[in-house]
Amino acid sequence: MALTSFEAITPLPLAAQYLGSNLAAASRLFQIVDVKPPCATWIILLPCKEYALEFKNLRFGYPSAGQVITLDGLSFSLPPGVSWLSSAERGR
Repeated sequence: MALTSFEAITPLPLAAQYLGSNLAAASRLFQIVDVKPPCATWIILLPCKEYALEFKNLRFGYPSAGQVITLDGLSFSLPPGVSWLSSAERGR
């Protein structure tokens, strides 16, 4: 039993050796995640738990961008229990 206990703690010195570089890497990742996107985005989340949802020939555009159409003729259906998320840069 004593030998088994040592097997569990044997990797700890090696883990401590890499602690500083792992913390620095985590800090860089958090800096990347915290950066705000350069432009606004729009997000649509459509939960369909009880009913099916169907879109036919969906057309969408931004009037402020000179009537630029970003979606044209998009058709799809979502069965019950499926969610859909769409995200895009605004005005593109």
